[in-house]
Amino acid sequence: MNFVSIYILILLVNIVYGQVSNSPNKQLPENEIFGAEISIIDDNKLSAVITCDTLISKSSNSAILKGNVVAKFYDSEIFNDTNGNGLKDDDEWYDDENQNGKFDSSFIISQLKSNIAYSENSSLIAKKNVTVITFDNIDKAKVVDSLYFLDPQRSDITWQRKYGTIASDKSFIIRYGDGSCTSGNSFESDIELNNVKILGVKGGNYCK
Repeated sequence: MNFVSIYILILLVNIVYGQVSNSPNKQLPENEIFGAEISIIDDNKLSAVITCDTLISKSSNSAILKGNVVAKFYDSEIFNDTNGNGLKDDDEWYDDENQNGKFDSSFIISQLKSNIAYSENSSLIAKKNVTVITFDNIDKAKVVDSLYFLDPQRSDITWQRKYGTIASDKSFIIRYGDGSCTSGNSFESDIELNNVKILGVKGGNYCK
């Protein structure tokens, strides 16, 4: 390549760069991932796995999740961390909650589904056709409790990763494994639906 060709190449690069940088209406494309999967680890433990059809990254701490959004929440059996390394060692006691004779560092406790979700900082805002189900302590294929909304198209739930809670200000129904149910206008709960604070209760053991 001679000096004339090099000069022409540099000139073309400068022209293209100038058109992109000087145009006020053009922005860099967003990062788009198909079949995305996000694993969330807190204190060396798996907290959640979130999947969706399409993930659009808006920034380093903000994203849009579209299509078949599924958030599976996990917990770990309690153990006595005698050496403080954050890991279960062979000689350390543990609570065999699943009654399978072995220590489970992660097992599914609940699942959230929605059509779309917005991830911002340490929270996830799920919208449209939102449902939550919890699983049996021993039989993880068995659904125990279920939560859904009276108006699925306007439903939403916010998961706060820091506190491990979910909340909504939309009218909802929770059906429990024992056949009872309750409903209200808004709620806040842990992700297992064990400690539910309900506002505007419509019925203790009866739902329309």
